Amino acid sequence: DAPIAADDEFIMSQYAGTFVNATFGWPALASVDLPSGGPAYPLAALGIRVKAAVSDTVAIQAALFDGDPAAPGAVGDVSGAVTNSGAGAFMIAEASYAPQSDDASPDWPTTYKLGAWLHTGAFDDRREDRSGLSLADPAAAGTPLRHRDDAAIYTVIDQALYRAGDGDGRGVGGFVRAGIAPGDRNLVALYVDAGIIWKGPLDVRPNDVLGIAFGYAQVGGATAGLDRDQRRFGQSSAAVRDFEGVVEMTYQAALAPWWSLQPDLQYIAHPT
Repeated sequence: DAPIAADDEFIMSQYAGTFVNATFGWPALASVDLPSGGPAYPLAALGIRVKAAVSDTVAIQAALFDGDPAAPGAVGDVSGAVTNSGAGAFMIAEASYAPQSDDASPDWPTTYKLGAWLHTGAFDDRREDRSGLSLADPAAAGTPLRHRDDAAIYTVIDQALYRAGDGDGRGVGGFVRAGIAPGDRNLVALYVDAGIIWKGPLDVRPNDVLGIAFGYAQVGGATAGLDRDQRRFGQSSAAVRDFEGVVEMTYQAALAPWWSLQPDLQYIAHPT
C-alpha cells in the first residue's frame, strides 16, 4: 500500500475540470461528509487500488484507504508518519461503461459510471443524543448518538453532445453527477451537479472553452431538525439550513500553448 488520492480516479467527470469551484472536482457529498474531506487533494492516504477491464467498453475499479488522511499518524498528518490512523477504513468501488461509436473521440468521451463508498468508522448523529433526545434539549446528556459506518451511492454521466468535423477538437460536452448519503450522520444528504462546456465557441478562437455549471447540496434532515430544535429551545435565531447551491460561468481563453486566462463568475446561494 502507498499514499494515493481517490479524487484522481473516482467520482470524477472529464468535462467538469474546466470549472474553478472545488465541488466540480471532488464533490461536496464526499468532501463534506468524509473525515478530513476524504483522501483527496491536498491530502493523500494509505491505500491500494485495483482496476479490471471487463470488456472494451466496461471497466470496474475499487480502492481501500485509511479512514482519515489527516488523523495523527496518517499520511496527510503533518508528522508524515506512514501508519494507519485507527479511524476505520474507506472503501470505494465504481463501474464504468464507455460505449464505442464510429465518431468516438478521446477529446469528447461518453461515459456512464455507477459507484458507492463505505466508511467503517463511527459517526455522530447530527440531531439525537444517546438517550434519544435532541442535542438542543436542555435535558439531553450532550453526547451524540453514535452510528457505525457511513455510505453513499453515486452516478456520473459524461456525454459528448457535438463534435465538429474539421478535426481541430472543437465540440460540446456535458456532465451530470448525483449522489445520496444517510441524512442522520451527514451534513450533505443529497448532491447533484451538472454542466456543459463548449470548446471553440468562436471560429477565430478554436482552443477557447466556454462553460456553465451548477451544483446543489441538500442538507440532511437531522441537521435541519437540530436547527429547528435550537430555535424551539431559544438557543438560536438563525435560519434553518436547507441547501447550498452554486452557479458558475467561466471562459478559458487560450493565449498561448502554455498560457491561458480564465475569467470566472460564481453565485452561491444559501451558504452553510
